[in-house]
Amino acid sequence: VVEDLVYKNIRMKNVKNPIWISSYYPKEPNQPSDDLVQPVNDKTPVWKNIVIENADIEDAANAMTVWGLPECPVSGIELRRIKITSNHGAKIYNAKDVNLTNVQINSKTDPPLTVFNAEVKSMKGMLLETNTSPNHE
Repeated sequence: VVEDLVYKNIRMKNVKNPIWISSYYPKEPNQPSDDLVQPVNDKTPVWKNIVIENADIEDAANAMTVWGLPECPVSGIELRRIKITSNHGAKIYNAKDVNLTNVQINSKTDPPLTVFNAEVKSMKGMLLETNTSPNHE
């Protein structure tokens, strides 16, 4: 169980995966729809009540990954005042009770946010941009 964490005042540059919350190890399925529901047991990873605020992330490879299991979604995620520029957009899969407040994602190649089987309750002040120009800085 990973729960009740708070991360504040973070600056990152040229990081591959600046925000990474994943129930899969060593790697995720190719698509979230590829994973079938499994029985929950004492080895099932649990992620809940995580806050990340005041983060400035530049030139990341991937904006963000929040990826729970279909049988045990990540829950209670709060992202506040986050600014991300990245090559690839954010993914929120198998999650519930996700709140995004004043989050800005500028993705160079992909949609800035992809959601699958996720309950994003709030997107207050959200700004999503895709900049596909070759001279994006």
